[in-house]
Amino acid sequence: MATLTDDAIERQVEQAIGLDPRVGVFDVNIQVLRGVARLEGIVESLEAKRAAGEAAARVPGVRRVDNMLTVEDPRGLKSLDIEHAVENALENDPAVDPRDVGARVEDSVAHLVGHVDSTAEEDAAVRVASRAEGVKEIVSELDISPGRDIDWTDLKNQVVDALSTADDLIPYTIDVEVETDGRVVLSGSVATRQDCRRAVEIARQVPGAKEVVNRLQVGG
Repeated sequence: MATLTDDAIERQVEQAIGLDPRVGVFDVNIQVLRGVARLEGIVESLEAKRAAGEAAARVPGVRRVDNMLTVEDPRGLKSLDIEHAVENALENDPAVDPRDVGARVEDSVAHLVGHVDSTAEEDAAVRVASRAEGVKEIVSELDISPGRDIDWTDLKNQVVDALSTADDLIPYTIDVEVETDGRVVLSGSVATRQDCRRAVEIARQVPGAKEVVNRLQVGG
């Protein structure tokens, strides 16, 4: 298979971002150098910035995305208005339990507070909050805890079980280690990059996993 040139990758990145409805109206400058896509310009929401980065990362040939986009809200909302917008977003999305997750806003930066069961739930809260109008950045101060004392051996067994029973994952050999701070380390090998991403996603959904470190090799 022929290797894509930076110019070809750049055109595909531009198309991918333009087709993502979450980005909407945007002013994005794209440069690709040796597979590294650099995004610069202005967007109207944090969700649009994240969506542009995700769209670029999905393009074949992109090794890394440097997302330098700036979020500018043309209405200049006050912190209290933004805080209410974040709270409304959290309350109205089924992916987040508003009894467990709250927010405070300072200088357009939303600080998420409370607790969640897993890093996957933390990601969901961040995604939901990023949709709120006026938010320029999100800082997660969420405590990741399943509401009970964590036994690290039990956590490891849960991750192993989750990986071994996933119908859409065909691992070669995945080794799981859990450190005492709740970090889950995945090593070994999988068949494809998609399997690698899926393995990390599965581990992040296990209650009590505070971080997932990906050391998997593809096709090794």
